[in-house]
Order: sequence, then C-alpha cells, then structure tokens
Amino acid sequence: MIKETIYKNILATLGRDFSDEEMIAIAEQNFDIYCEERKNIWNIFADPFNKEQIETLFSQMEGRDFLDSALSRNRGVIILSAHFLHGELGMMWLSYKGYRVNLVYDYGEGVPEISIMEQAFENMGIKMIRSGRSFVIRTNNRNLVMRTKTMENIVSCLRNNEIVVMLPDLQLPSSQIRGGVDVNFLGHASRISYAPIAIARRTGAIILTGAVIPAGEGSFEGCLFPPLASVHHINAKELYSLDMQKYIDIFEEYIRLYPQEYLWCQPNRWFKNDEENAR
Repeated sequence: MIKETIYKNILATLGRDFSDEEMIAIAEQNFDIYCEERKNIWNIFADPFNKEQIETLFSQMEGRDFLDSALSRNRGVIILSAHFLHGELGMMWLSYKGYRVNLVYDYGEGVPEISIMEQAFENMGIKMIRSGRSFVIRTNNRNLVMRTKTMENIVSCLRNNEIVVMLPDLQLPSSQIRGGVDVNFLGHASRISYAPIAIARRTGAIILTGAVIPAGEGSFEGCLFPPLASVHHINAKELYSLDMQKYIDIFEEYIRLYPQEYLWCQPNRWFKNDEENAR
C-alpha cells in the first residue's frame, strides 16, 4: 500500500520528467529509504547516536553563517523545509553543535507510535512541539487557524532564541483550511498554512529555508539559504501566498533534484485524477 502510494504520487507530480522505468526505480529506492528511516527511529529510541556517528553521517551544513547571523538578533529562527527523509540528521547535527532545536509536527490523531517517535527525537536532542485541539486567532481581520498550545510553544521557543523547524509541505489538516493560502507545488494547486509568516511577524524571527541532501558514500549534508526578500509587511492573505510560494519553489527545486529523498508516501497529497493528466 505504501509503495503503491509512493509510485502514484511520483507519477502525478513528476510523470513528465522521468520515464516509467525511472519512476519505478525512484519509487523502489524511496520505499527502501523510508523503511530504513522508520527502523532508525526505533534504534535511536533505544540507543541514541553519539557525536562521532552524527559527524560520520552528516558532513557539513552549508549556510551556517546565515543561521548564526539570524540568531545574533536574539529573536529566534524559523527553518522551513520540505519533508526530506533524512531531515532529522540535519536537526541532530545542529543539536550536537549546541543549537536548541524544536520540530513542529502533526502526526495525526491516534497514531500509536507518537510517544516512541517523540522519545527518539528527544534522544537526538530535538524537542517536539505537538499539535492539539484547533483554535482561531485574528490578525488584521483575517483568521489564522492554529492549534492549542502549539502557537504558545513556538513563540516561547523563538523568544528564547531557539530554532523552530516547520514542514509546510505536509498536507494541511481540514481544521486549518481557512488559515491556508493557495500555492503551486510540483505543478499542482495546493493549500498550505501561512502560519510561519504570521509567527515571524509576531516575534520578529528570521525565516530561513533548508534541505538535507546526499553528499556521497552514504553521508548527507545540509543547505541553509539566506532570508528571502519578502512582501509580508503588507498584511494581506494574497501576499502571504506570494511569500509562501517563494519557499515552496526552493523545496520543489531540491525535490526534483533528489526525488528519492522526499516523503512521497503521504496519501491523497495531490488530486486523485492528476496522475491521468501527468503526461
């Protein structure tokens, strides 16, 4: 089922870029990486990686100076990233280098592995900020749906000058649709939350984008990009959409370069009929 979902999502989004054989190979490789990462989560829960293991697996973080410069303002940093399967290595590396790292993530309701995964991330030095019951805040007469305690925890971390990692490419929960904006993601109309921009406005935090990509011989490296020129000083939802599109465009570039590294197994991420129109 997971492998079928991976292939369908790749077909729906990258069908014009690769042959059938290439897409099957990407799907197989992606499934293998996904399974390996799930196993790693359980292993780290039982036996956390040590510094030497991290530095063997993760070679460098390009753009670290952008991060240090942003943190020097003492307003915290929001790192936006697509859900790359080795993304936790980048967060682990930052944690071992002395940065305080938090990950905002919604596993959904009733997932039995949540406590295990939270403990595994905690063992890696990464604090999880879980979602909860929804509530609505208003910003200049516009609704922004967030989650109970999630906003408070994010703002608290940023005011402590910590790093908050957010994955805006994940499918927007139905409770947050009113707080979303329209973007084009991998050639398809999508709806994502503009919460990162609203939170940056509220706290003064800098937004950076990042990715974790293969570096050869089984190792990986991180890339952090400088803050983007933004129009979010004008508090209009349409302009929030333009801002979020800039970040999505960066994610898309790296997903197309390293499709085997992206989390393709999210069900119903793209329109069901898109695979028929992909070619």
